Order: sequence, then structure tokens, then C-alpha cells
Amino acid sequence: MGKYRLAGVKEAPVFHPSAAEFEDPYRYIASIRDEAEAFGLCRIVPPAGWRVPFDQDTSAFAFKTRIQTVNELQLRLKKGKNRSFRTEYADFMQSRGQSVTRWPVFGGKKLDLQALYDTVTSRGGFEAACKGKQWRDVARAMDVPASATSAALVLRQLYEKWLLRFEQHKASTESGSPNGKGKDAAGAKKERESAKEREKRERAEAAAAAAAAQEPPTAGEEDLLEALFELGNVAPKRPKLEMVRVARGIARTPRARFSFSAPRVRVRRAI
Repeated sequence: MGKYRLAGVKEAPVFHPSAAEFEDPYRYIASIRDEAEAFGLCRIVPPAGWRVPFDQDTSAFAFKTRIQTVNELQLRLKKGKNRSFRTEYADFMQSRGQSVTRWPVFGGKKLDLQALYDTVTSRGGFEAACKGKQWRDVARAMDVPASATSAALVLRQLYEKWLLRFEQHKASTESGSPNGKGKDAAGAKKERESAKEREKRERAEAAAAAAAAQEPPTAGEEDLLEALFELGNVAPKRPKLEMVRVARGIARTPRARFSFSAPRVRVRRAI
């Protein structure tokens, strides 16, 4: 344990240069390097009256600070975009003759328009959020404090005032872009393919029904047809082929109405 005791540790050297020696501080430090290097550090006490050449006068020195909100400190360009949301939104507002000099305040702090826009558009946009009654979910996603009353209604009004036209502008721009046109073309192609498949399936079902109607009736169907024809007061008789279709349930036809008349029996009382 003796080697860990500090009794044998020597103190670092302390130098007191004169005003002449300290006229060039770098040259003086180079002159004491060999002596101080063995200790790893040293202390230099400058002569009285010496001042750091680059020192600032604290009484006259001042600089202007910039106040930023937390959500604006880490603005990043979106993937595949050349401009940030803030820049694109400001350009859009200026194109409409409105300069963004102040931002809306919600819950006592500046509203993060980008977060609100992304939250609403991820749910299909303003119209879809209104129809689906999703503004409470939007408020929860925006981490609105529980003390804020009518948060969903206020967020809806703020979005309608500040972001709805921008959303419509983005939708029209994307629909007119090559990517938007490609999406529309892909959707139209898919719809045409589904229509062709549906038409093909309907033709196959119609062909199968026609083929089944052309088949000769079985023995059981013959008996059923004979029983139908033998019933009295039947509506006008249908062709045999149509009756076969009715018997097989291929085509629905108006149900035939049958009327029966019981024979009158006279009973004479025996005298």
C-alpha cells in the first residue's frame, strides 16, 4: 500500500516570469518545457499588470441572442425533398400574398404546424379526419395536455385556418407530378383489370347456366314436370325447356298460382 501514498509525490513547479521574460508567452513556455515536462503540468503566474491580449471588456462586450422553440432546433430536409416543410409552407403563403410573421399558439406554446400536418395527412387528410371523427386521436397524437379543453375542436379550427389550403395545394401538385400521374394510371389499370375479371366470371356463369339448361331432364325431373302439368287450373303452360329451368332452379320465374275446387257432394237424409 506504500506505493499509493501521496507523501512522496512532488508538487508541480510554479514559475514567476518577469515582465521582460513574459513579453512573448510562447517563447517563455518553450524555455521552461524541459523542467515542467517531467511533472506533466506546471503553473505560470504572469507578472503584475499583464493582460491577455485577446481578452474582452465584459462591461462593453455584448451579443444578440436568438430565441428558438424546441421543434425548430432540429429541422431536417425530408427524404427525397429539396426543401424543408417550413420553407415550402412559407413560400406557399407568400404566393398567396400572406407573409408568415407569426405562428399560431396552442396550449400556451407555439403550434408545431409540421407535426399537425403530418398527423392529419397520415389519417387521410382534413376531410377524412372530419368524416371519421378522428380529431380526438389527432389531439392525443399531438400530446395535448389534459388541462386543454375542447382540444380536438380547436385543433380542427387551427388546421382549417392554417393548413387546409396548403394540403389542397400539395394534393393538386402531387397529382400533377409524374409520380402522381403514375399512381393514377396504376389505379386505373387495376380497376380495368378487376372489371375484366368480373365480366369474364359473369360470362362463365352464364355459359354454365345455359349448358345446364340444354341438358335433357332426368327421370326425377320428368316426374316433377308431369305433376306440374297435371295440376288443374294452371296458368298458361310454359315451354318444356323453361319448365326444366324452373325445376332446376336456374332461372327465377313468377310462381304459378293454382286453384283447386272441391267437388260438391249432396247428402240426402234417409226418411
